[in-house]
Amino acid sequence: MNKLICVSLLLISVLNGFTLVKLPLRILDNGLIVDLDADKGVITNKNNKVEKWINQARTPAVKEFIKQDEGRKVKGSGMPSLRSKLTELNGHNTIVFNKQELVAHDEDAFDHLITGNGYTWFCILKAGKQSGELKDVNSFLAT
Repeated sequence: MNKLICVSLLLISVLNGFTLVKLPLRILDNGLIVDLDADKGVITNKNNKVEKWINQARTPAVKEFIKQDEGRKVKGSGMPSLRSKLTELNGHNTIVFNKQELVAHDEDAFDHLITGNGYTWFCILKAGKQSGELKDVNSFLAT
């Protein structure tokens, strides 16, 4: 019985140690071509609408993703919103898209990713309610 209590206390102590120690975040960036972090490189207007999101990758194929007004009836309506310092995200930012987009103006920059050459896509997002599809609009959604 005493051994069980000692082992339990040791295990609890070790687990608490893991949660109390904050290790530096190390992101593997060798070969990374897109690194979009809502805490970095986001340029907004006075209404917190995102005009530009700068790619944080060391050697990006596309340096920035920019607002797109072409085809919009209302200028600026295509810009997503920046939501800052959310408690649900431990004080981090997020960008909210609702029928909005940021465009990489080099159409061919990512073509090689769809050829089956062993690339890995990783994206953290929360998909909202889908409001329908638009003719001739292609979108990529990963979960």
